[in-house]
Amino acid sequence: MTYKLYFTLDYEIHGNGDGNPYQLLVEPTCRLMDMLERYGQRVTIMADVAEILCFRRYRENTGKDDFHVAEIEQQLCEAIRRGHDVQLHIHSSYLSIPARVSFADSRASAILEMSLPPLIAESGRPPPLPPVTAATAPTSLPA
Repeated sequence: MTYKLYFTLDYEIHGNGDGNPYQLLVEPTCRLMDMLERYGQRVTIMADVAEILCFRRYRENTGKDDFHVAEIEQQLCEAIRRGHDVQLHIHSSYLSIPARVSFADSRASAILEMSLPPLIAESGRPPPLPPVTAATAPTSLPA
């Protein structure tokens, strides 16, 4: 009997913003990709782009990369170059949290207050992203 396995990974922290994204996302994903590659396997990474965009917006507004968005974006591009798959995963809560919830934690508040609404076009949808393949994978994501 033969089994076909698919390895997937929800690439997100999601929650109140506590924790270090480098330790919770980048390091474990690197270890997982290395391990799977040793056996000729690949992973599909389901990247929560809303969370990543919030991390990016925080960096743009503060000048600090406390959430390691540069390493996150670099890792997702590198995953594609290495033959892994990166797919869209989104929690729509990032679109409306600032109006509903206030966190005492300053890091969580900073992310949530700089959420997606300013990034969404008048159509009410985020701008479309071009398709990416291993051959066309960028070395970094566009600003």
